[in-house]
Amino acid sequence: MARFLQYLLTGLSAGSLYAMVALGLVLIYRSTRVLNFAHADMATVGTYIAFALITIGVPFWMAFSVALLAGAAVAMVFYFGALVPAQRKGANPLGQIILTLGLALILQGLTVYKWGAEPDRFPFPLSDT
Repeated sequence: MARFLQYLLTGLSAGSLYAMVALGLVLIYRSTRVLNFAHADMATVGTYIAFALITIGVPFWMAFSVALLAGAAVAMVFYFGALVPAQRKGANPLGQIILTLGLALILQGLTVYKWGAEPDRFPFPLSDT
C-alpha cells in the first residue's frame, strides 16, 4: 500500500507539471495567436537556473522565485525583441513559428553549453530521500 501511495503521488506531481506547461502553452497561444515552440525550453532554462542557485547554497524558495523571474524575463525579451517587431513588419504565422523554433534551438544549445548534457539530480526541497 505504501508503494501504491508513493506511485500515486509521483504520478500526480509529474502530471501536474505537464498540465502546467500545457496550460501555459495554451494561454500564450490564445493571447498572441502564435504557437510558441520555445515554451518548454524557456521552462527548462528557468529550471537550470534554479538548479544552479541551489547547488551554490541559495535557499529553495529564493531560487524558485529567481527562476520564475528569469524565465519570465527570457520570454518577455523574446516577445518584445523578436515577435513584436516581426508582427509589425507583417510576418505571417509561419514566420513567427519559425522564430520560436529558432529560439528553442538557441536555448537548447545554450543550456547544453552551460550545464552539459549529462543528467543530474535536482534536490527535493522537503527531504533528501
